Amino acid sequence: MKEVGLFFGSFNPVHIGHLIIANYCVEFTELEEVWFVPSPQNPLKKREDLASPEVRLQMLKIALEDRHPKIKLCLDELQLPTPSYTHQTIEHLQQKYPELNFTLILGDDSLRSLHRWKNYTNIVQQVKLMVYPRRNNITDPQYPFNIPYNQVNAPLIDISSTQIRTWLANHYDVRMFLPKEVYEYIIQNNLYQ
Repeated sequence: MKEVGLFFGSFNPVHIGHLIIANYCVEFTELEEVWFVPSPQNPLKKREDLASPEVRLQMLKIALEDRHPKIKLCLDELQLPTPSYTHQTIEHLQQKYPELNFTLILGDDSLRSLHRWKNYTNIVQQVKLMVYPRRNNITDPQYPFNIPYNQVNAPLIDISSTQIRTWLANHYDVRMFLPKEVYEYIIQNNLYQ
């Protein structure tokens, strides 16, 4: 069975850190594909700075277009009821693609809060977890539960969409943190200003 990594997120906006993690996972792990799964609304995040699903989807399409044949866009969660719950999307994808094995790709900061996700025990029974390092969490991680996961030595990318939105609002030039076409789309559409 084909091994597919699911990379969930708001991607508000998608940045080079997201692309580097996906590229690392598809080239240096057992994953044969990585699917970006944009979430219309993460129930654990505030909605105020969230660009519309259509705008975030357009930025993802621009960022992923013709970049890597094994990195794809999965639109299924955008068609499911909101708020988005990962366990429901995984169930949906497993029913739709019974011939695929799915792995959830997440940062170690997300792993620390996994116990707050709706039906997180279902998630760890449904799929494998692939965890990449984030910021200062890479040494001696302490998690509030004991679940199996695969820690990958992906590059430590210390940027976030939140930082990029803040920098854009303060009129900093962040073109090197974003795919060129995504940066141009943000500027042309006056996003996050």
